[in-house]
Amino acid sequence: MENNKNSKLTKWLESLQQESWQLELIISGFAIFLVGSLGEPLDDWGNRMSVATSGVKNNFIMVLPLMILYAAWFFLLTNLVLHLILRGLWISTIGLRYVSGDIDWDKLNLHPKFHNYLQSNIGSYDEYIERLEKLCSVVFAFTFMIIFIFISFGLWFMALAFILEFILQGLLYPILSESTYMIIKRVFSISLLATGLLYFIDFLTLGWLKRRKWASKFYYPIYRFYSFITLASLYRPIYYNLIDHKYGRNLSKLLIPYIFILTLFASFNVEHHAHYPTENKDGNILSRLNYDDERESLDSPIEKISLPSKYISNGFLDVFIKYKGGRDNATVEMLCPNLKPLREVGIQSDFIIGFNSNVNDDISSDSSLICVQNLYQISVDDSIFTDLNARFFRYPKYGERGLKTIIDVDYLPRGEHLLRVDFQKLTNDSLFWEKLDVVPFWKE
Repeated sequence: MENNKNSKLTKWLESLQQESWQLELIISGFAIFLVGSLGEPLDDWGNRMSVATSGVKNNFIMVLPLMILYAAWFFLLTNLVLHLILRGLWISTIGLRYVSGDIDWDKLNLHPKFHNYLQSNIGSYDEYIERLEKLCSVVFAFTFMIIFIFISFGLWFMALAFILEFILQGLLYPILSESTYMIIKRVFSISLLATGLLYFIDFLTLGWLKRRKWASKFYYPIYRFYSFITLASLYRPIYYNLIDHKYGRNLSKLLIPYIFILTLFASFNVEHHAHYPTENKDGNILSRLNYDDERESLDSPIEKISLPSKYISNGFLDVFIKYKGGRDNATVEMLCPNLKPLREVGIQSDFIIGFNSNVNDDISSDSSLICVQNLYQISVDDSIFTDLNARFFRYPKYGERGLKTIIDVDYLPRGEHLLRVDFQKLTNDSLFWEKLDVVPFWKE
């Protein structure tokens, strides 16, 4: 009974394999449309993540899932387009075969040197069609292998950070001396990096360590540990089915070079503006990101400073300065050591009850406003403004938080002026002023 069931399953799968190209074309067409439309939601999520992690120490860990999604999106879209092109080429070869059959080398009347070379390298037309069919059939598996490589790497990196920054720091740092804790942390770091590298090498070499008797005793627990944290069971059947024959093994060896070459090409850009500055050090770059009316059309968050428009018609200059919590919190604590925070910082959840940060509603925000306001110094042209009245403000689109102040500039003559904002930066327990940004505006 079991053999009969397996036989039916095998026949069904073999029949499905013969007609799978039709399903592949349908899936590729729909997938390209759907995956292509994910670009804007990913950009929007990226902007929100950028705002949420702005100024946060070690924010790389928080944005790593987004980076993995971007990489997966890029390679999935690229490979789907490649698959569609290859399948189109495959269909065209079959259509041509119906018209002209195989290649008749004798009718081409080539010189024997070229005849022998082309016939030995190209082979028969049917073999060419078969090679295209094999390549098209494994593109999907190849694509998802790439995606799972990125996911596994991200999970490994997050596990590494979780063990070192949360478990060790939370358990050992309070009870050990600084030197002892750093030694233990370095040992764990080197061990995790070394074993992770072994696991990655074994993956790239198609199981070289798993075939060595001397490596089985020490590598087996490493293999099981990293299989768990990287969710390798999701793609392991694809991986081993791909490398159990010569064609799949040869293709798998191209996996990392393919990722590297495609990433390298994506990083290229053409630059021929030799005298164009890269940073707005002197206010010579007119950036649309500094003006609300122009930035909204770009659907981009605020970087540092924003004005409603580059043109001032009513005599009042409306200035918004973005507050970077991770960077500026420490400076505020240095400026106002006795200031009590209005809320606890940390991860929040709108779903888990009691998980949100505590809010101190009984504390007045006046003191916080004064301390945060002391972080910045505003000047227009050569005039420094003191005793400005600022207010906390949050933009509705991406939730950028900061200070908004309105400056009376009615006394300024008509024409171009420069707004400059400096901020107090904390380095090695010392405060010093540093330029934040320079934004030009025009008074009508």
